[in-house]
Amino acid sequence: MTKALSPDEKLEVIRRAWPLWVAVIAKAVVDRYGDEGRSLIMDCLRQQAIVQGRKVFVERRGIRPDVQGFVQEVATPQMGIMGHEFEIVELSESRCVMHVTRCPLAERWKLIGAPEDMCEIWDSYNLGFRQVINPDIIHYHIKSIYKGDPFCKTVFETPK
Repeated sequence: MTKALSPDEKLEVIRRAWPLWVAVIAKAVVDRYGDEGRSLIMDCLRQQAIVQGRKVFVERRGIRPDVQGFVQEVATPQMGIMGHEFEIVELSESRCVMHVTRCPLAERWKLIGAPEDMCEIWDSYNLGFRQVINPDIIHYHIKSIYKGDPFCKTVFETPK
C-alpha cells in the first residue's frame, strides 16, 4: 500500500504540477494555432478565475475591492503558496509595486520551452480574479525573470 502524502508533500506536488500543466497545454495550443490558440487559452484561464474568484473572494471572503485588498488577500497568499520569493516595495489603496526574486512558475516553464509570453498567458488567470473584485485594477510587468531579467518588477494599480 502506498503511503499517503503529507500536506506539505501535496502542496509541493501542486507547486510543481499546476504551472507545468498550464504551460504544456499553452505551448501545444500556441504552437499549433498561433494567436488564436493563445487567445483561447487566455480566455479559458480568465473565465475559470472569474468563477473561482466570484465564489471564493467575493461571496465567501468579501475581499476589499481596492489594490491593497487584492494584493494582501489574493495575490500575495497565492504567490506564497506557489513558492515565490518577493518583496512589496510600495503599497497603497491604489498601487502596489513588488519585486519577485524567485519565480517557481518561470523555473517550470523553462523546462518545456513555454511560449515567450507565458507570463502574460498566466496573468489571464489573475485578470479573472481582478475582474470580479475590481475591474479597474490593472497589472503589468516592468521586468520579468522569464524574459531574462534578474527579478520581476510587477505593478498592480487603479488608474487615477
